[in-house]
Amino acid sequence: MVNAAIFLLAAAAGATATTYTTTCCQSLKSKIPGQVFLSNEAQYTTLNTQRWSNTSILAPSCVFQPQTIQDVSKGVKLLSSKSCAFSIKSGGHNPLPGANNIDGGVSVVLGALNSIDLAADGTTVKLGTGARWGQVYAKFADKGLFVPGGLCGGTGIGGVSTGGGESYLLASHGWVVDNVVNYQIVLASGAIVDANKKSNPDLFKALKGGGNNFGVVTRIDVAALRVPKLWGGSIIVPYFPDSAYATLNALTEFTTLNNKEVHNGAQVVVTYTSSGQAIIALSLASTDGTANSTGLAPFTKIQPQVMNTMGMRTISDITTELDQNQADGFRDTSATITFKNDQATLYAVHNASDQVYLKYNKTVPYLDWVNFYVPTSKVDSTHAGPNGGNSLGLDENPEDLIVAFITPRWIDAAQDAAMYAMAREWVDAVSKAAGKNLHRFLYVNFSAPSQKPICGYGPKNVKFLQGVSKKYDPGQVFQKLVPGGFKVSKAC
Repeated sequence: MVNAAIFLLAAAAGATATTYTTTCCQSLKSKIPGQVFLSNEAQYTTLNTQRWSNTSILAPSCVFQPQTIQDVSKGVKLLSSKSCAFSIKSGGHNPLPGANNIDGGVSVVLGALNSIDLAADGTTVKLGTGARWGQVYAKFADKGLFVPGGLCGGTGIGGVSTGGGESYLLASHGWVVDNVVNYQIVLASGAIVDANKKSNPDLFKALKGGGNNFGVVTRIDVAALRVPKLWGGSIIVPYFPDSAYATLNALTEFTTLNNKEVHNGAQVVVTYTSSGQAIIALSLASTDGTANSTGLAPFTKIQPQVMNTMGMRTISDITTELDQNQADGFRDTSATITFKNDQATLYAVHNASDQVYLKYNKTVPYLDWVNFYVPTSKVDSTHAGPNGGNSLGLDENPEDLIVAFITPRWIDAAQDAAMYAMAREWVDAVSKAAGKNLHRFLYVNFSAPSQKPICGYGPKNVKFLQGVSKKYDPGQVFQKLVPGGFKVSKAC
């Protein structure tokens, strides 16, 4: 009887999948020929597996790769009208299962929308959301242009430009979203609209942190800065108690100093590799080209250094170097917290993080533990207002903060449940360690599934985002049919 029941359930599930494929995928295939691929087609496998992390490779009923914005419009209109669940993939760098893929639904892959064009006036760059930041940097490397974007060249335009976007320009120009001057977006109705300071300004502000809650972003126009070369690169320091404390001290000092020395950016990465090696990687840049700048001195003076690549370089060179530490093909997850810039708090958070690592390192085979710290000074949030605002909520009470996040990686899928439990345990442990200095902000692109980053934007912004969602998506298609991402309707 038990086996018969299982068989009936399996048959029902198979019937549902078949119906879904017929209703949604075949309709889409008929409406937009040559751009929809079923699981028995080679192109399906190619498109479905082009992702940074293996944890994000799921089993959609079909993959839809639109070739033009009009194709996106036709596809979204059809999927909405037939109540077909779908996912949206820009670069596919988010490792969380379901963030940019879907089981059983339609996977919309924007890779063909990868245009990278400098506007006629030379002040903005128009980027298709299927492109990646590394491609952007490479194209303009010899033109003296610096486009505010992600520090990982493999990340897609869409996720960074709607989630926030940390870069070396945080202090001088704000988050990446603060440098976007226009979003082109396809709404649930199929309408193609622009959102900027003059046209749909509420949607413009909402998209700056609101992710995929309002439509499919197909292009962004972002400021192009004249920065011929940076003085930047990486400094590698061996990990031992003295160097760890020196690095944490430098991090708190830099975060305060960054309010005045705004042309400096930094990111600290502590890695414990599966081979037992532990290193500290300091990713640094002086964006005005000043060599050995005063603002970077807290980091550059740390000794001993086993590698130092600092010099006059392009952002393309630097991100290519950084990408070597973020290899494709692993299983990954992420989690994040934010806390006030305070030395004792940073010590406590780091120690708590270490304890979680030591626990799981004993039981998870091949575990690389990658721990990031990003200085987020109060000056960073002052750039939002003049550029149409953003929805992150950091401008309400600016203060010096540190964003901490982890991206541990492993190989065996059998360890997935343990690693997701680890992420939850890490959040609990480091939040407790931060104590009264824990901040509500959670960077959405680094958040764990168990976290609620949009709630961390604050009640005022949550209400605003929910209102914008209902205005531009009255049927709530992107709340009900697009399960990936963090939904404004379930913000808190």
